[in-house]
Amino acid sequence: MAFRIAARTIVQLGAELISSDAISFYELIKNAFDAGSPRVDIDIVVRIEHQTYMFSRDKIVSEQLKNRIRRAEEGTLSKMRSSVLPQIDRSAPEVDELEEEISNADSWSKLIDTLDEANYIKIDDSGTGMSLKDLEDIFLTVGTRSRLKEREKLRRRFAGQERGKEGFRPILGEKGIGRLSAMRLGSRLRVITSQKGEERWNVLEIDWNLFSKESEELVGDIDIRPRVGGKKDDRDESGTLMWIYGLNANWNETRLKKIAAEEFSKLTDPFTPRLRYPISLRFNGEPVRIPRFEKILFESAHAHVKAKYIIEDGNPNLAGKVNYSMRIREKTFSLDLVDLQGITSGLSQESLKSLGPFSLEFYWFNRQALKAIDGIGDRRRVQELVGNWAGGLMVFRDGFRVNPYGSPDDDWLDLDRRALASGGYKVNRRQIVGKVDISSLENSSLMDQTNREGLRDCEEKEVLIKLLKHVLEVQFRAFLNNVDAEVQARIPVTFEDLEDRVGTEEQRIRRSLKLLRMKYPQVKKDKEIFISIEDSIEKIRRLMGEAQELADSFESGQAKLLNLAGLGLMVEIVAHELNRATQHALGILGTRDRVKEKREMADLFSTLEAQLKTLQKRLRILDPMSTAGRQVKEKFDLIGWVEEILASHEAQFERHRIKYTIEVKPGRKATGFQVKMVKGMIAHIFENILINSVYWLKQKRITEKGFSPEISVTIDTKEREIRITDNGPGVPIERKEEIFQPFVTTKPPGEGKGLGLYISREIAKYHNAKLYMSDDPSISEDRLNTFVFRLEEEEE
Repeated sequence: MAFRIAARTIVQLGAELISSDAISFYELIKNAFDAGSPRVDIDIVVRIEHQTYMFSRDKIVSEQLKNRIRRAEEGTLSKMRSSVLPQIDRSAPEVDELEEEISNADSWSKLIDTLDEANYIKIDDSGTGMSLKDLEDIFLTVGTRSRLKEREKLRRRFAGQERGKEGFRPILGEKGIGRLSAMRLGSRLRVITSQKGEERWNVLEIDWNLFSKESEELVGDIDIRPRVGGKKDDRDESGTLMWIYGLNANWNETRLKKIAAEEFSKLTDPFTPRLRYPISLRFNGEPVRIPRFEKILFESAHAHVKAKYIIEDGNPNLAGKVNYSMRIREKTFSLDLVDLQGITSGLSQESLKSLGPFSLEFYWFNRQALKAIDGIGDRRRVQELVGNWAGGLMVFRDGFRVNPYGSPDDDWLDLDRRALASGGYKVNRRQIVGKVDISSLENSSLMDQTNREGLRDCEEKEVLIKLLKHVLEVQFRAFLNNVDAEVQARIPVTFEDLEDRVGTEEQRIRRSLKLLRMKYPQVKKDKEIFISIEDSIEKIRRLMGEAQELADSFESGQAKLLNLAGLGLMVEIVAHELNRATQHALGILGTRDRVKEKREMADLFSTLEAQLKTLQKRLRILDPMSTAGRQVKEKFDLIGWVEEILASHEAQFERHRIKYTIEVKPGRKATGFQVKMVKGMIAHIFENILINSVYWLKQKRITEKGFSPEISVTIDTKEREIRITDNGPGVPIERKEEIFQPFVTTKPPGEGKGLGLYISREIAKYHNAKLYMSDDPSISEDRLNTFVFRLEEEEE
């Protein structure tokens, strides 16, 4: 079936696909470099001020419609010519020629044409150029696949080779809609082009006014044909000269300088020492400088991060280095498949590979600590320069900008929102100048949206965002916080944040409970379960309330504050479990077969009841942590306490098919394993380790078919230590100490803040005990799977 498209649809399509003048230039410049041009020259010439041009043109068109009789036309036409001539800017180029053309215009149409051509944009390149056939088959075809075909050809040719390989020149454009960019900039277009070896130039002229809103013609009815033009001086010459007339916007030197500073300066990668895509810009013949980033500013950055994501033998790895030069501290990190799966939880393992390799680099500036820099200027000038370039992470594909990432209005990585949620508004977009490098060949799934405003949504894009957020928030921001905490000797724990998160879980539980009651108010046993849920909510609220009161009443005491922070974390986790249980029940009830209603509802509520009983046990375990009178050391049997903690997780273990064992050696004494400690604090240590184990065992079950998760607890009364081992993915040997630092986690956002193990170790220290990872790689060669809680030697 053949489709007939109205001409005005082309205009509407162009307006939707090309959203700004800057994007228009981007597309036209990319086309020039795709044609192999070593540089692009852009001239904007304005010889009649835009408002005057528009007013004069409208008036001429109006007079043309009124004066249909030849005798009346001559006098009016002369008056119109005379009214236009004084409006010409005498300082602009080629004004004598323009005056002559206006004076000689002997018809309304010629006068309109001359007025349209008074102002123009000229884009000149010396690339391969286009043949007459190319103009008709490719340039005039919207959405051509020519660029896609060229890219596929390159991908086959350079498969598996490095991007910098000699002979490789990337294809920057994608969908062949660059010609619509000219439509946005002006109402008329003239293209003069030729390929090497051709004797003549090829010419194409388009008047977009024929495609206007008022036009009822169909595209096929408008005759637009390229033609053979004048003879070339040199047959070996090639390239394309594009003239855009009838400009749609008010162009002046001030506006062009602003776009040069804000858009053209970031069009290509500013980090590279050599300009990869040279562009010259002129307004009325005068050069307009496109600012380059002052590399000396990088030397004054307060932190620098560089990282690479690679896929080697099918295994992805994200590795990098953080240099906090302001504190003279640095760290490296390396994350393998297991870690990356945790960070990108919920997304497929395949997307980690299909994403393809990328790199990132950024500089962080503490704006409060900026100083004058020789070669740049005073402190104010330095702040201004940072402000001009900062905006978060820009994205460059083959060295060419992907909009709008890193722009002033685009917070695609939620940097500002997360910075506001953290103390001191640290690591926000106004402090970061950085980039992400991707490639059209190696990151083929990361394609531009049709309107060129960002990447299309896909799993690979989600993976990229999660990995970048992890580097920014965990590897970078957390490291800065930790170093600053050491310097300032303060505890980086915010109790209010924990309380807010518990409050959010409580609201969700209450909403789920309300829906359950509305749907099934009839069964007595169900009402008892509802009451049980309400009791659990109240106990959660009471625990948080008591903890807050204690926090307010403590004037000092690191151990007490750590205990309260630990309680907050545990309460939040239990609240989350309670919410999960009610949501799960609600979800099943909403989708079950009505024929089996009574039997299935009974089974469902029995399961919910069992889960609630387990959660009630978990809450009883937390109770000793919340009461002021119990925040003292007391004697108790550590074996019995560990068994009770494990028992409170039995339903959770069963749900995730986790087998657990507990062994006491050399044997259990009648008196048990007596210790003098704060019982609630010790509960936090084991709760946290078990929660982490369950999380990572779940992740391994997702990725390994047939995996049987196990947790083993060994209590050695003679060695006075407890060892907790799981057969999950484990911790890389080089990170065995890093995981005990605050805010360090490889879980995705929302799954943990990285405080649990830090607090647990601090609690162990308070009791003169140690918490560490065993150096014995019991499950795999390069990862550790055993936590050791070692008590002080027993007093004689």
